[in-house]
Amino acid sequence: MARQTHKREDLLRDAVALSPRIKLLCEDAPDVPIFAGFRGEALSLYFDEDPAYHFNGEKELRRAFFQDALYECANGQLRKLIRDTSSGAVKLQRLEVSAEFQSDFSNELQSRLSNLNSSITAATFKVEGQVPEDGEALNKLRFWLESFNEVVFANSARVR
Repeated sequence: MARQTHKREDLLRDAVALSPRIKLLCEDAPDVPIFAGFRGEALSLYFDEDPAYHFNGEKELRRAFFQDALYECANGQLRKLIRDTSSGAVKLQRLEVSAEFQSDFSNELQSRLSNLNSSITAATFKVEGQVPEDGEALNKLRFWLESFNEVVFANSARVR
């Protein structure tokens, strides 16, 4: 893990493990670029720099970056990851979060997904780019959002 944090790279260009991938701007939030990329059926979804959500192939949340904090899922629960750099190396401490926080987190995520789905359905967005350029990223994202039911925390933070 890196010892320094940097502003996120250009995911459309650099996230080569995610294909197809797409960058959108929605009319209801034109200053928040949305990036979506797939690794197989697993979706990574970024709303500008924060938040970012990573799902497995079963549409279960496995990792997130939310309000400047890292989270991972384990055993169907959300855990906060705290970076400890006191020893000169980065170590992660895992902290359980409250049921209330998990509920609020789930509600906000569900709302973001619902709003994105509504924007895509109503065609109130602009494609900023996609890879491959003539790819099916938008259709794959549309199908993923339409078939998403509810936020479920994965048993593991791993993609598979």
